Amino acid sequence: MARIERESINFKLLKTLAKVLALKSSLDTTATDLVIQGLEHVLEYG
Repeated sequence: MARIERESINFKLLKTLAKVLALKSSLDTTATDLVIQGLEHVLEYG
């Protein structure tokens, strides 16, 4: 698998959103990957 370069960006989330991300990340992905997917979606369709 190719190595993906990432940059650290600090930001604050609403507590409810953070809880949902934590629940989803326990499935088959990470909270970071879910945030990245959301950002990609916004950039593509926003």
